[in-house]
Amino acid sequence: MFTKKRWSSIRFRIVLIYFLLVFIAMTVIGVFIMNELEDYQMELIRSNFTKIVQESVISLQEYDSLGRYREEIQADIQSWAESLREEMFVVDDDFVIIASSNPNYIDKSGLDLLDQSILVRGMSGEISEQDGVLASGIPVKNMVFPIEKDGNVKGLVCLRADITSVYKTQSQSRLIFLQAMFVALLITVVLGFFIARSITVPINDVTEKAEKMSRGDFSQEVSVRSDDEIGRLAEMFNLLREKLDHTLAEINSEKNKLEAILKNMADGLLAVDTEGRIILANHAAMQMLGMKQQEIEKRTYDEIIGSFSQDLLFDRVRENCLDGGLHEVAEKGGRVYDIRFDRFMDENGQDAGMIVVLLDITEQQKLENMQRDFVANVSHELKTPLTTIKSYTETLVDTEIDDCKTIGHFLKIIDEEADRMNRLVRELLQLS
Repeated sequence: MFTKKRWSSIRFRIVLIYFLLVFIAMTVIGVFIMNELEDYQMELIRSNFTKIVQESVISLQEYDSLGRYREEIQADIQSWAESLREEMFVVDDDFVIIASSNPNYIDKSGLDLLDQSILVRGMSGEISEQDGVLASGIPVKNMVFPIEKDGNVKGLVCLRADITSVYKTQSQSRLIFLQAMFVALLITVVLGFFIARSITVPINDVTEKAEKMSRGDFSQEVSVRSDDEIGRLAEMFNLLREKLDHTLAEINSEKNKLEAILKNMADGLLAVDTEGRIILANHAAMQMLGMKQQEIEKRTYDEIIGSFSQDLLFDRVRENCLDGGLHEVAEKGGRVYDIRFDRFMDENGQDAGMIVVLLDITEQQKLENMQRDFVANVSHELKTPLTTIKSYTETLVDTEIDDCKTIGHFLKIIDEEADRMNRLVRELLQLS
């Protein structure tokens, strides 16, 4: 596992890419230089051949017949060959060697000793060349120059040079280049390692600090070591850490506030997910329901609220909440509850569950009943003296009574009933 991770690391890939770039560049350059060097050496041989033959061809063109002047031509060849390392041949139009720097080849067929293809091309008036290998394994370069007179080819001047030194030079140059390339690649790997390290060490530092942050430690800070992209990354990491730390502090503060509100609010609150499982219950709700946290977490909405009434079952309430909140009053165990329902959404605007707010209105309901009874009793108590006052007043108004004693009696009753009403009003004021 470690080996695989090491080989797949960015440090290894940077070193490998750097190595391959240098290797490919040096290989291309090396092949180009080797080819150019070989072409240059061959061109030197070719130029040397041409320089040697120029004078000999001119002198040979003066002879009417090469065969009749064999001795003169051989003498010329011998004099030229003294200063040459190349082999020189003069071939007549029958491909017979009539003169040579090596007398052993005279009067032998050139087709047997020399390359046939260049001899044929030479007889057609073409200067041609051909690389070959002797029977002894020596590499040679052959070049043929036609001897022309009056537009007719009457013979050929052939040169053959040993090019072993060229191939030795090529081999030696190739070996030197390979040694140089090996040293260069070794230096490349070492430099690549340090270059990659200068890149990967800050990245590894950021990775380690990010891993610690993922475990909740936000005190990490990355050192900014440069003003390049890596340094910019470190700066952005530190800025991100500060903002994230600040954001989490705000979230934690809001969470604490929310927990304090939920804990101290008088209303009971339940949060239910889309499956009807209770995911949150505050202290007031647990007190109203007479349950502990562990008990509520093990039960569903229908087992707690749905048991109040069939109308409060989860599916029915959730369906009725689609267009907005829902308000119900339910009674259970001698207690009366005002229950409000509403849905809440997730960050994508999808239905995430339902909020249930419970308010125990049992005492309020009792007080309202007492108020109704009190109002009814007060109304009855007020109605009696009012009726008495009304009847005696109508009697005095509608009847002619001359008896002052009777009138006084009626007025006394009216006064007593008025006092009674006044006492009732004072009692009401005291109660209020």
